[in-house]
Amino acid sequence: MGADTPSPTPSFVEVNEPRTSEEDFQAGVAVLAYGDEEPDAFREKSAAALDRLAELHVNSVSFVFPVVQGDWRATEIGPDPERTPSDEAIRAFIEEAERRGFTVLLRPVLDEESLTPDGKWRGSIEPSDLDAWFASYGRLMKRYAQLSAEAGADILAVGTELTSLQDEAERWRRLIREVRRVFDGQITYATNWDAIGPAYAPTFVGALDFLSVDAFFPLEVGEAAAAGEMARGWRPWLRELRRMGPALRNVVFTEVGVRAQRGAHLKPYVWEHGGETDPETQRRYYAATCRAVGEEIGGLYWWVVDIHHAVEAEAVEDFSPMGKPAEEEMARCFRSVA
Repeated sequence: MGADTPSPTPSFVEVNEPRTSEEDFQAGVAVLAYGDEEPDAFREKSAAALDRLAELHVNSVSFVFPVVQGDWRATEIGPDPERTPSDEAIRAFIEEAERRGFTVLLRPVLDEESLTPDGKWRGSIEPSDLDAWFASYGRLMKRYAQLSAEAGADILAVGTELTSLQDEAERWRRLIREVRRVFDGQITYATNWDAIGPAYAPTFVGALDFLSVDAFFPLEVGEAAAAGEMARGWRPWLRELRRMGPALRNVVFTEVGVRAQRGAHLKPYVWEHGGETDPETQRRYYAATCRAVGEEIGGLYWWVVDIHHAVEAEAVEDFSPMGKPAEEEMARCFRSVA
């Protein structure tokens, strides 16, 4: 099936109603895609993943994929020929998601493989020439804005966790204005969990349609905490989010989740705990997060479903809820709040 050939009627059972307005809760999942692939094959994988998510009361999907720069001081940023999905593959995913009634959020994210040798991450880059970096990045965002407009995406994230550059308010506002010339959907930016509060909030929040947060907040409760205790552990972070300025209903968690390991909720931002595999910790965290924030914020996207392992997680202890108790907890959550 080619990219321009209409798909047959989807075979999925549509469980939840699609969002009908921008104010509706974004009951989301982040779908991660690394690696280029022939568009027809990518369309098939996308369809299979989206059919499964449709059964779980998901109404929104964010499509997360890598872009790269040479190192933490580089001024050029763009797709990677091996790790970034082609425009045709991205288009296929958006079209399949739109066909099924999902809200689609497109999220190009700066990959960190070229940054870690210098002990850096995407939030600590310092381009040697800011004008050159923003010019390059602006061209990239306009490319994906155009693709989003043509394929029918609803939301574009113009940045993710670029903490060291968040004070460049006028550069971001200029970039957002340029993006809006080619894309009439919503625009957001995802700040990292440790860069919230009045002192850290992105200085260009007013130019966005809503603010996003990658919400890997540590919950200061016991290692074996019950869901109710974890829910109470969210309270200090909600208070801090309220101090940022935007109403909580205008904040969306673009990433939230934990690995299926004992105590993972203590440091959700740690990718490799090395602890005991414990899917119940992950399930309790899902239940607690839904209880604590589900009716406070504008939406949340559970992290993460790999496009290549969309039905069953690649590993039992990883972040994916698929094939684990957290999968049903996610569906239960979205039944109650979406």
